[in-house]
Amino acid sequence: MSEAAAAEHSAAVLAAYDAMKSVLTAKEEAGAVPQHPVGFEALRGACTKAAAYALEQDVIPRAVDYDELVEQSCAALGVPPARLGG
Repeated sequence: MSEAAAAEHSAAVLAAYDAMKSVLTAKEEAGAVPQHPVGFEALRGACTKAAAYALEQDVIPRAVDYDELVEQSCAALGVPPARLGG
C-alpha cells in the first residue's frame, strides 16, 4: 500500500488490523496457542530477506531498513508503533 493510500484510508487499515488482532486475542483467550508469530518482530526476518532480494534484482534502488519501513508505515497511518504492536 502506498503512503498516500495509507494516509487517506488509515481508519480502514486500522479497523482491519484491529479485527485481525481481536480474532487472535479471542483464540488466545480460548486457550489456542498461536501457530505463527505475530507483530513487527515476527515480520522482521521475512521483510528483511524480501528487501535484500528486491535490491539484488534491482527492483528497488537502495537497501531498505526494516525499522525505517515500520516508522514510515506508522507515520502514514498517523499512529505510534506501539499502536500496532511495535
